Amino acid sequence: MTDDKLVTINNEALPATPTDDLREEMNPAIAALLAESAQGFDLLLADFRRDCKPLNAAEDALVQMMARHFWAALRKTRVETGVVESHMERSLESSQIRHFAEVNDLNDPGVNFEFDTRRLGVGFDMDCGRHGAQLTITRAAAASDTGFLKYYSMLLKVQSRRPPAAERQLKRAA
Repeated sequence: MTDDKLVTINNEALPATPTDDLREEMNPAIAALLAESAQGFDLLLADFRRDCKPLNAAEDALVQMMARHFWAALRKTRVETGVVESHMERSLESSQIRHFAEVNDLNDPGVNFEFDTRRLGVGFDMDCGRHGAQLTITRAAAASDTGFLKYYSMLLKVQSRRPPAAERQLKRAA
């Protein structure tokens, strides 16, 4: 084919411009679970691209990895919330918690706070003895944070080495 604006793949003419090509990128189908908002990930990635202003594929790949790690950290926060709520509900089976509820006025805000604190403690204790889910989530969240910081640091290093012409181009575009 002679048209330099099209590329032929399997006898099908496809656009050759960088914005319309078939390169893979971190997309909602990869980053978001079925129970999550794919549009939410798209918005997060767009925000990272807007704020970090990647100029080339290498910088954009680092921005995508940052968005992926940040998205994973948000997911782990939601999982942790669910685990804690689940353990607090199961803590109601504890005789200590049932006794505390029987002998105290749970309508008193101070007592209710103490009740929730005790339920949280019993739930955490139960988790430590059974599954260790909270500890696992904490470790996984730390890994997401570390990954995000790693890619952010790499992006800053790459961007600090941009040639002056690229910086001028970026300023003109803004």
